[in-house]
Amino acid sequence: MYTIYLVGMICANEETANWRERVRKRLNKYDYAGIQVIDPFNTEMGIHLLRKTKGNEKEFTKYAVATNAPLILPKDRNFVRLADFIFADLNIYSDEKPIIGSYFELAWAYDQPYTSVIGIYNGDPNQAFHCKHPMVAGAVDLWVKNDEEACDAFLNVIARY
Repeated sequence: MYTIYLVGMICANEETANWRERVRKRLNKYDYAGIQVIDPFNTEMGIHLLRKTKGNEKEFTKYAVATNAPLILPKDRNFVRLADFIFADLNIYSDEKPIIGSYFELAWAYDQPYTSVIGIYNGDPNQAFHCKHPMVAGAVDLWVKNDEEACDAFLNVIARY
């Protein structure tokens, strides 16, 4: 059994939900291999927020904080604890919202030697200010350009075992 937790910005930009959906769809084909994908955005609330706010970041954040704020820290910490692999999309999809939660999750994963982190960034992580930071770079085991490459890398690893 392999558990993958999908880390990254959650905001009004639909790509923050779309990349996760692509991963779920691709890896659902391998359910016989015991792959479980934890997608914190694939909830009724997450989908409702996207529809209700239609790309308005201020409204999205307002509703997300009002409905989820007290639970986000323990929920996300537990998801990291359960993860054998993390796909961490470190692309920045909103200039209005920080990506702080993803950094917390990378730090927690760093303390878990049993969790491998695949970082996703559509540029050069050695040039991006937030990816090349020693704490972020040290927490990521492998960098790829997109979610498809992350799935390929994961599948190549588990094929060996």
